Amino acid sequence: MKIFLTKNVWWPFGSHIYHIMQRSHFADLHQCDKFVYLENNHLAYATFDGYIPSYFPNLNTSQTIIDVINARKDIKPSHKENYIISGEYTKNDKFEIDNYDIYSYSDFFIKFNFSNVKLQDLNINKYKNLFVPSESINNLLNNIKFTQQVDALNGDYIATHVRWTDKITGPSQEGVQYSPDLYLSRINKLCKKFNTVNLVLNCDSIDAVLGFQEANKKYNLNIIYDKDEILPENKWENSLFQRWALRGTYLKDNPSTDFELENDMINGFKIFRTFMNCRAMVGCTSSCMYKSPFILRNNENDIDLDYVDETFDQRQNRFIFRNPKTVDRQIRQKGREEIGR
Repeated sequence: MKIFLTKNVWWPFGSHIYHIMQRSHFADLHQCDKFVYLENNHLAYATFDGYIPSYFPNLNTSQTIIDVINARKDIKPSHKENYIISGEYTKNDKFEIDNYDIYSYSDFFIKFNFSNVKLQDLNINKYKNLFVPSESINNLLNNIKFTQQVDALNGDYIATHVRWTDKITGPSQEGVQYSPDLYLSRINKLCKKFNTVNLVLNCDSIDAVLGFQEANKKYNLNIIYDKDEILPENKWENSLFQRWALRGTYLKDNPSTDFELENDMINGFKIFRTFMNCRAMVGCTSSCMYKSPFILRNNENDIDLDYVDETFDQRQNRFIFRNPKTVDRQIRQKGREEIGR
């Protein structure tokens, strides 16, 4: 039996799914029988009590195997060290490890070149099954007013995702701030195609909401967004991630709280549900919160504004794991200089 072992997979929700998908594909290529995701002890996970895998019950595996792995002092998986373990069950149902290989950061992300992995290469149905949320998560979602509003539409809506703040400027820039009117011009065509006026807007900035409401005067769509979610102004310093990452330095006067971090994980599930149940969606794959469901849906009606003119056939041959083409090194460098790095 071959086991792929990982731990501390990068935590922001969309990136979390994206990185697990990468590892799952790696495991499949190496013909692993099981995918084992251990509990976490990275600081970013502390607020979740180390139980992020339990949010996705289909990631769970035999406790017998987990206990054997945990008992080995020489096996120390992490985000940057993944393992392929060979072992077998004995006659008394104990699991014994025969040997293992370690895949370091360079082995995993460089030697195994994800920029060569195409969308058509992925076992999407298998990965989609991995990310079915637990009953406890679904119970939380079902009690959120916004989720109730969206669920009541029975899928009769177009969903969109607008990720501004630190995604478009600052030291972590990876995307472009496309105008609300560009989004809405594409969304309006999809609304006509599916005979709906409902638009579910997921975003990280109140400025995006206001921009969509203004641009929507031309289209008159029914915009639904979570009015109970606290959305900051469009500044990279307001990003929850940046407030966590720079909590001890540049943003030490405004660190993210445990409550905010936990709530953001639930918020990720909330957004993910709106995407997986919609008629079609519009967004930018420079954000993994959009990219992950975009990959899993693999729907010809979904639009990636970062590659807006590609055909569905072209998308199947896209290098799905490569870095976004919208990364601007000059913007990143300016942001890093601003925080003194």
